Amino acid sequence: MDALSDKAARANFAFWGFGRVFGAMTHLTCSLFGCVGIFLIIHLNHDDPGAFSQSLMFLLLISDFLQWALRQLITLDSYLSSAQRCFNIIDIPQ
Repeated sequence: MDALSDKAARANFAFWGFGRVFGAMTHLTCSLFGCVGIFLIIHLNHDDPGAFSQSLMFLLLISDFLQWALRQLITLDSYLSSAQRCFNIIDIPQ
């Protein structure tokens, strides 16, 4: 039983670490996308301040929304894997 809890602790730590790295890489990618988008908006849109501000706000918020959605998918996959392990434990012949 000790080995089982040790494996569970390692898996939990790995999940936490991979989630942090994945979040950082997603944030970096979205930040680069946002910088390129802001550069294009500044150079292409000079006459409508309303559209300019909405475009900037969209580009700044897309990083948060994308990261949130991807983290939710990762968490869902983790929960489904845990449920599958529970069903496998229940079906073990005694």
